[in-house]
Amino acid sequence: MFIYRLIAFRHHSFALVMKKELFVCRLVILWMCFSSSLWVNAQVIDDFSDGDLSLVPAWVGDTGQFVVSGGFLQLNSTGSDSSFVATSCNFISDTMEWRVKVKMSFSPSTSNYARYYLFADDSNLEGPQHGYFLQFGESGSADAIVLYKQDGWSLTPLCRGADSAIANSFFVNIKMLRYPGSLWKMYIDYSAGENFVMEGSVVDAQFNSFSFVGFKTVYTSSNANKFFLDDVYVGRFLNDTIPPYLNSAKIDSDSTVRIVWSELVDSTSSFSISNYF
Repeated sequence: MFIYRLIAFRHHSFALVMKKELFVCRLVILWMCFSSSLWVNAQVIDDFSDGDLSLVPAWVGDTGQFVVSGGFLQLNSTGSDSSFVATSCNFISDTMEWRVKVKMSFSPSTSNYARYYLFADDSNLEGPQHGYFLQFGESGSADAIVLYKQDGWSLTPLCRGADSAIANSFFVNIKMLRYPGSLWKMYIDYSAGENFVMEGSVVDAQFNSFSFVGFKTVYTSSNANKFFLDDVYVGRFLNDTIPPYLNSAKIDSDSTVRIVWSELVDSTSSFSISNYF
């Protein structure tokens, strides 16, 4: 009887241990699922390949005035008006990155322009905001991509890309970085590729949290279907770990060598003789 009770006690203890371990496992799995859902909800990735604005990420606003066409989110409205879409995002990390491709098949102006909101504290992009946005289109012929700060209704330009770079119809790929200390850097590839060139930087720390990102368009009837958006990313800094490689090297003369790299390289270091042997 004593032996039986001892065995039963040991079995009972073993069962208690197993239950605790099972509980801990369930807790860990639950935490992982919860953390994963937080990560998914916090970042934004959308190439619009699913063709549905109501799926993750879910877009709100004037969604009936946009369609997914040819892999792009395209404005599909009529008349002279303004339309916007926004999606929830509140992810903050040490270094944040935004990527987006914007295409406008006309020459922008003060009557036909777009804004891509990096920081917005309200999903209604027609109203006052406390955040930051990129503007595509301005008066005159020196149209550039400009980073603005919006404080309520007050707008302050912070930095701008090359003048006249988007004076005509354009298709660009943009990368924005925000470092600790609120240093902003603007990188642009005007051919919509991945060869980004830094075209502006500024330090501004007035706003440090946000709830939404989004796309706002202002247009006349002739351009009511000529705004396009693609490859939206908001999240952690996407560090490029693949170094450039040499595509070719050709001797042009007895004192000149022509080198072709796989991607854009820093002009200072690439012309330093000490970096070659």
